[in-house]
Amino acid sequence: MPPEEAVNRRVAAAFFDELHVRAPQIEVDTYDLYKAPPPFFDYPLFRFLWYPIIRGGYQPTPREIEAGQVVSRLSARFKAAHMLVLTAPVWNYSVPAILKAWIDVTIAPNFSFRFVDRKLVPLHQIGRVFIFLSSGGSMGQGKVRDSLLTQLSAAFAFIGINDVTTVFVDCQDSALYPDSRERELRAIEQAQSLAREIAAGATLPG
Repeated sequence: MPPEEAVNRRVAAAFFDELHVRAPQIEVDTYDLYKAPPPFFDYPLFRFLWYPIIRGGYQPTPREIEAGQVVSRLSARFKAAHMLVLTAPVWNYSVPAILKAWIDVTIAPNFSFRFVDRKLVPLHQIGRVFIFLSSGGSMGQGKVRDSLLTQLSAAFAFIGINDVTTVFVDCQDSALYPDSRERELRAIEQAQSLAREIAAGATLPG
């Protein structure tokens, strides 16, 4: 979705613009899922990722090896990062399927984590996640926001990432919510404030 139609992308752009001004030394690797779609989690991919753990003597098929190569490429970018920023709209009370697909193939055994003595050990260096979400309807307390945030936070907590900050910009259907623009501006201010916080930490001596 182009920025002029995607509120969440405009908020994220404000975040990165502020970050670049405040801390230009920070390298940003941008991955547009729509330009390079991840595969949807299917049975061959499940076998490739989990059968080495649950089935002794497993030998992958050519189709399974091909699926695993995609996971390998995606996990390399994930493991190279120190911080993760996601941006997405809320569609039908959840994130778009393409983002769910990325989560499914990124949070993968022996790529982003492994098991040692029946304990999960992260294989990445990400310490913090920022999520920019937009919604046409209300996302107040006790509504879809809470369940969606729980879903996303739990996925990252599973691999040892417990610091998840979410910026919501809800009520963006201007036909129903006359203050939609004001809500967007407040979200932009919040995103810029987070960028300044990160930049301040990045420029601390030592």
